[in-house]
Amino acid sequence: MSLNARDVKKRKTKRGMYWKRMVDDFIKSGLSRIEFAKRNDLKLSSLSYHIRHKSKPKAMANHFIPVILNESEPQGRDFKVFTQSGLEIRIPSDFSEVGLTRLMKTLRGVEC
Repeated sequence: MSLNARDVKKRKTKRGMYWKRMVDDFIKSGLSRIEFAKRNDLKLSSLSYHIRHKSKPKAMANHFIPVILNESEPQGRDFKVFTQSGLEIRIPSDFSEVGLTRLMKTLRGVEC
């Protein structure tokens, strides 16, 4: 059975809407990718692909909050970042700025 261009476009639109809803539901759920995929009977690789490719940078930007440094703290201490899921990331104070920038760009596309 041959599909015409209109049918193909409809399928792509339906699929796109489905994955947009799945990504939105995932973001709202607060679950890890693995747990969300299990609960929704999804392949982890498919979910991860659509999170990377369907997530809007605006939505991800809201996950970062301003940081206020206490100047009375001794210099040279590690930075600690805590994610909503409880993950703790320790960053040495002497970590290179270039490396930290690369790390932050990478983390923007990852749900922790």
